[in-house]
Amino acid sequence: MRLPPTHPLLSLLLLTSPILAQSTSTTPSSASSSAHPTPYAGSNAYTYLGCYNETTGYADAGNVRALAGGTMEGLDSMTAAQCLSFCGAGKGFAGLEYGRECWCAGNLNANAGKVPDADCNTPCMGDGTEVCGGTLRLTLYQNNGSSSATGKSAAGKNDANTWLAWGSGAMSMALMALAAL
Repeated sequence: MRLPPTHPLLSLLLLTSPILAQSTSTTPSSASSSAHPTPYAGSNAYTYLGCYNETTGYADAGNVRALAGGTMEGLDSMTAAQCLSFCGAGKGFAGLEYGRECWCAGNLNANAGKVPDADCNTPCMGDGTEVCGGTLRLTLYQNNGSSSATGKSAAGKNDANTWLAWGSGAMSMALMALAAL
């Protein structure tokens, strides 16, 4: 049996219709839905306080960090849970900065103040859904067992640990700037 002749454009349309149907799909792409990182809420030991300014640039702060006199850990795989675990029960405050730095201290510099949460916009390097501070911004948590006052303690002293910590922060910032090039 012989089929009737068809127009070449009709043949082309029949051949390409499955391809056209696939390319006009209305399924949203995952690339278009980027979520802003959020504070970590999975700790019973620490409570999220908000986004706070770093104090190293303030003359009134004695050129010390907001969480001076404590300890610092910098990891390219940093998460909020790691930071809170690192700080443990012995420190009143834990703060994350630059996506990879964890700062722990018993007191918060009196010149550190709460800023809009949107200022802390750097995702944690170990979990991009969590926020780990920003440029001169700390995502700050307070230990639930701590009696330390938030933002009302005396400014830290200029000791070797403070300057070592400041140097680590400056180095991290310089490395991040180089990596962006």
